[in-house]
Amino acid sequence: MRHAAPRAPETRAGGHELSDLGHVLILAGGLSPEREVSLRSGARLRDALREAGVDADIADADAGLIPAVIADPPSAVYPAIHGASGEDGSIQEVLTLLGLPYVGALPDACRFAFDKPAAKAIARAAGLATPPSVTLPKETFHDLGAGTVLDRIVATLGLPLFVKPARGGSALGATLVDTAEDLSGAMISCFAYGDTALIEQCVLGTEVAVGVIDLGRRDPAGGRWLRLRRAVYARADRVSCPSPPHPGRVRRGDGGGHHRAPRARAA
Repeated sequence: MRHAAPRAPETRAGGHELSDLGHVLILAGGLSPEREVSLRSGARLRDALREAGVDADIADADAGLIPAVIADPPSAVYPAIHGASGEDGSIQEVLTLLGLPYVGALPDACRFAFDKPAAKAIARAAGLATPPSVTLPKETFHDLGAGTVLDRIVATLGLPLFVKPARGGSALGATLVDTAEDLSGAMISCFAYGDTALIEQCVLGTEVAVGVIDLGRRDPAGGRWLRLRRAVYARADRVSCPSPPHPGRVRRGDGGGHHRAPRARAA
């Protein structure tokens, strides 16, 4: 059912009222293990857009989606489906076939970003540092002997390690490994969510997410620091926006995240 959003004249973007966007359809749900996370993200996006005066609704990516958007095309689509099909470029390909404008990266970029080993390789080629790692399918442990392979991983990469599925998100199947004895259990958990594992050196520190807005200029971020009014995707752990300062570690202008993020995006 379409929702008549209240107008919010004070909410503007580029000199235009956000309510001028027309009908925005948020895709949330899907059939991946991250379905519930996606539904929560979609609900928060819908509420935030409606609060800004945008006519926004949620639809699931099921057999009814294509007939529905053909019968009543939205002005734009906001994919908020987590995991496979939502982040691997599949839904973006379908939206392109339908001729619908959507928020986010093009299908090829989604495919590379969703595959963690591929994304790491692209980042390294662009001169960005990533933790040393190894990517191995489940068959390797079966064919060569799990114990022998795990021993070699610890001997080469050291501890602590982070084990995660090569594809997927929301930390499903991801485990921090502090001791060699815990590695086998982490691999079992990982393979419950995918057939290929990425095992990398654990880098302790503060996780910082940097959004990049492409304005079609050489500097995608426009040389500005952007602050979100509120978080759309809430998590159980503490989230600070903007991130707290870290004196002596990352300073503006020294090649920190706000410089590296556009480089990663360009890669």
